[in-house]
Amino acid sequence: MRPDDAFQNFLSIYEKYGGKVVSFNEADTRAKIIDSILKDCLDWSEDDIRREDHVDTGYTDYQVLINKICYLVIEAKKSGEYFELPQTTTGRTYKVGGVLFKIENLVKALKQVRNYCNDIGCKYAAVFNGYQLVVFSAITIGKPWTDGYCTVFNSLEDIRDNFTLFWNILASENVRKGCLIKYLEKSKRDLLFEKKIMTIHYPDQTWARNELYTYVQPISDYIFSEMLDEDRTEVLKKCYVFDRSNTELTTELEGYFKDKMPHFTETYKIKEIVEKEAKAGAFEKELRRRVYDSKLGSLIVLLGGIGCGKSTFLHRFFKILLADYENLFWFYIDFRSAPAEEIKMEDFTYREILNEWGKKYEYRLSSFLDRVGFSVPRDNPKEYILKLINLLSLEKFSISLIIDNVDRHDVYFQEKLFILANNMTKLLGAVTIVALREETFLSSTRTGVFDAYDIPKFHLSSPNFLSMIRKRIEFTINYVSDEKVRESLDAAKSAISQDIIRYFRIIDHSLRKENDQSRRIVYFIDSISVGNMREGLRMFKSFIISGNTNMKEIFDKSERQGDVYQIAYHQFIKSIILGEHRYYITNAKT
Repeated sequence: MRPDDAFQNFLSIYEKYGGKVVSFNEADTRAKIIDSILKDCLDWSEDDIRREDHVDTGYTDYQVLINKICYLVIEAKKSGEYFELPQTTTGRTYKVGGVLFKIENLVKALKQVRNYCNDIGCKYAAVFNGYQLVVFSAITIGKPWTDGYCTVFNSLEDIRDNFTLFWNILASENVRKGCLIKYLEKSKRDLLFEKKIMTIHYPDQTWARNELYTYVQPISDYIFSEMLDEDRTEVLKKCYVFDRSNTELTTELEGYFKDKMPHFTETYKIKEIVEKEAKAGAFEKELRRRVYDSKLGSLIVLLGGIGCGKSTFLHRFFKILLADYENLFWFYIDFRSAPAEEIKMEDFTYREILNEWGKKYEYRLSSFLDRVGFSVPRDNPKEYILKLINLLSLEKFSISLIIDNVDRHDVYFQEKLFILANNMTKLLGAVTIVALREETFLSSTRTGVFDAYDIPKFHLSSPNFLSMIRKRIEFTINYVSDEKVRESLDAAKSAISQDIIRYFRIIDHSLRKENDQSRRIVYFIDSISVGNMREGLRMFKSFIISGNTNMKEIFDKSERQGDVYQIAYHQFIKSIILGEHRYYITNAKT
């Protein structure tokens, strides 16, 4: 944002509230004035602002973040809480413990926000009542905090008349440059570091993608991504890792991708899912029993860490293991795209069920529905689904709901959704599976939401990462080697397919070897993804298509060494970090 644009936005705020102090309560002061100034005048994005965050000594009104690190804590006061600030035209910088310490209501606010800063290790703080602003250093090294300095703006008119200074101190781009140090730390100077990247002409310069990119990109999107879509069912069948025991790894590698049961499993009677190729262990037994024995519906909770494969497990379970159960209809509801408002939660859920019905089952039962005269209007999804499910239950059809990615929302939303799921389970007579992270379950249990129900609970561990990658590499090689595909290609494309097969075989051999390079690659992925297989796959895809992956060098050395080439750890890291860029450079706002 340009300073001129920021100033014009501030003038709009000033025209509304600057002429006379409007007595707002704290909530209105924050919503009408402070939020607007932070976002529209100082260029902080919503992602940069955290509100009502709990710390040891209470709740911060605002935390202003850069790269998820708090740089400024703001204590908001209602606009009617006026501070008797010094009225002077000769300066606006004061010692915190000087004349300002005679203003009782201001001192109380300064101490309050300073305690918050101590709790979270944030150096700078501000007190703002929508009109008067005091910005100060809450933590000073080697001396009392009251010996530090603050900058004061007496009113919105004062900010208007000195907007350049206001912008220089608090605008997003200037805080990132260290201007708080410049204006509040009178005894210190900025530490200036030269970034070598800034001396390079055109630092964003990119390489062309690697030579096989055009051909490998669609393959990687198809095979090395989530396997939830209907068109990826074959990948799901062939590439699913049902063995989560990590027994294939050497002793040295065994600990890297070992996802253990959480410590509270015994307390809450959580069962681990032990899969076999055609079975899903205790989870399968429980679900089959509840689907066919219960007419009232029931809830099941599936727990697992982020990216451990809960969604993939559930899709494989219903698409493949229960494929022969023609009288079982299952509906997958993904709450990643759900609105955050509680009032829209129920409507979203029923609309998603209606969409799934239209995609998966309606055509198959269209003759039956015509025969029985089912003609409920679709403008009310809840009414339509309730009447439809009631009709299907009379025909001995069973219903299962999957509620996934609930924990993308806050705890309050999750708890309300769980109550909705319980009500829908009873209304529809369905077996409902709620997929959660372990920490979400534990938090909700402690607040009493899950504790109020006797629910079967299961835990899914992360799969063996190496097994997952190897299966997908093997599938890729077989996919590209398919004779029917090869026969349809001309000579040039057939040669390309041979290069793709060779490329993935080199990668496969590199990961199978028990040597230092292979171990370090595995350790790196584990350290970065923390058991999140989705993130591990993303990094692996980055290597496959990166412009920094030197295909010529890989092929040339492989040929000289008899196809036993080992991809080096530094090659792998460089390709992931840089992608197609020649140099490493971070966006100033990331």
